[in-house]
Amino acid sequence: MEEYEINCVVKDNSGIITQLGFKDQGIHSIFILTRLIILGRISFYANKNGNRVKVVVRDSTIDNESLISDDECINIDDLNFLPKCSSLPKAHLS
Repeated sequence: MEEYEINCVVKDNSGIITQLGFKDQGIHSIFILTRLIILGRISFYANKNGNRVKVVVRDSTIDNESLISDDECINIDDLNFLPKCSSLPKAHLS
């Protein structure tokens, strides 16, 4: 299984994280990333204070999906420790 490091976030006007960015892989929506995790094709992690934190799907119901870190059980919105994404090109994870 491929694994990618999340290194930045994109927020909407309400401050909710809607997309995540990856070095050399562009910016992708939470919806797409959730599907890839559920399908078991790709896994994701972030580095928080020097610690690697795996990101997993908390709730896979269609209307209430979000990602959390399994180490700390934090909601995707708690990935605010990551910097805001600059203009990374959009790309497709395989």
